[in-house]
Amino acid sequence: MKLTDAQLLAATGKNWEQWAAIVATIPEQAAVQLRAQHRLDTWWSEVIAAHCAKTQHRVRVTRTIEGSLRKLFQACRDAGWGAVLEKRPTSSGSRALEASYPDGSHVTVRLTEEGGKTRVTADHSKLGNLQSAEKMRHYWAESLNRLREEIR
Repeated sequence: MKLTDAQLLAATGKNWEQWAAIVATIPEQAAVQLRAQHRLDTWWSEVIAAHCAKTQHRVRVTRTIEGSLRKLFQACRDAGWGAVLEKRPTSSGSRALEASYPDGSHVTVRLTEEGGKTRVTADHSKLGNLQSAEKMRHYWAESLNRLREEIR
């Protein structure tokens, strides 16, 4: 079912362009954040988040790796995956790296320690097209797999 701007505007008070701008500012779990921050019901939040994810060409790759947060964070920094995020506080047991690229894309690498293991998520957004998104999905999957092997 394809929703028009007029249908979306009538149901939610915003059109696709407005929702896309909002979703672009949400780092993760867009549907949950749309429900919480914009008082959308589950169906609308899922439809909007899914539509915006498709049109924004964003990829997210996650691996859980045996090893301490400290060791993995240093390995990610050594790999040149971004600058340390000082401007945005992270919760206890987590760290993040961030980088923007000349093509306008942006990546955030989040690391969260969970009982002797560390979850590493590369979230690469604002990719220009589907081909770029697939290329970066492959790149991050390979990179995180390589990191897992190097840490062993």
